[in-house]
Amino acid sequence: MDTSFVSMCPSQVQMVFKGSVSYRKDIVNYVRINANVEAKISRLDRACAQIAFVDNDDQPVPAPSNLTVVFQGTQHPAARVGQVFLISWMENYVILVNGVELFRLENQLAIDSGADLVTRIVQA
Repeated sequence: MDTSFVSMCPSQVQMVFKGSVSYRKDIVNYVRINANVEAKISRLDRACAQIAFVDNDDQPVPAPSNLTVVFQGTQHPAARVGQVFLISWMENYVILVNGVELFRLENQLAIDSGADLVTRIVQA
């Protein structure tokens, strides 16, 4: 029950970073959204995780107004509760900034990204 992140470089041609997120382990993953905000992806239980947003001091901040999380196949919006998006290991998601793909979450695959995507992992 792992979901992987696939992130595209701006040209959507070259994938240079790979990694995964587990719904079974308490590992927190961060993906840089902009200079001041990271997406913080953490497990809620064995089936669900959340995408929250934090500043450079790991303090909660509102979700960027130009960011959306959609189902990969249908492009319908993912569930959002307040400033947090809820995700499931059974689905694939695309995270868009200004309508452009920043990264995607794909069930049982790996993270790929452009060279400029900044990520970090924290073992709880």
